[in-house]
Amino acid sequence: MKKVQGSLKLLCEEFGINDYVINKDGSIDVLSDVTINRFGIEYLPIKFRNVYGHFNCYSNNLTTLENSPRFVKGDFVCSWNKLTNLSGGPIEVTGDFYCHYNKLTSIKNGPTKLKGNFFTNKLEIKDLEYDNYGFIPSIRNYDNLVMERHRKKIINKILKKWY
Repeated sequence: MKKVQGSLKLLCEEFGINDYVINKDGSIDVLSDVTINRFGIEYLPIKFRNVYGHFNCYSNNLTTLENSPRFVKGDFVCSWNKLTNLSGGPIEVTGDFYCHYNKLTSIKNGPTKLKGNFFTNKLEIKDLEYDNYGFIPSIRNYDNLVMERHRKKIINKILKKWY
């Protein structure tokens, strides 16, 4: 295990991550911001658990959000990557969630708790109203959107039984 922790410490140093705690499962909790931008990486080489600041991993070649923190106290930014979905991304973000300029086809596996706004571009999502340009630049109340979609499914099931 020391060898893993030793290489983990080197990775943290390489990415400028200083204030962190290594958890028993090999993940880390970071007590400040994380900025892993413009490294050209295809995946996050460090397994994060909690980040008590902003988490930025934009302008890489990420094809997955695996190893992303489960909780982010600030904003989560994964724009300018090659993501097709949000699987493996954070579950809870207290700031905004930015995922512009990816190849997203769905927000199905996005955060389940988002206190800020959700920002993307040209993401056509069924059952949502589009602006004049035919895409959604932001979803102001993401949590309500998730709950509303769930409610619509339940209401449609009830209506089908009655009619």
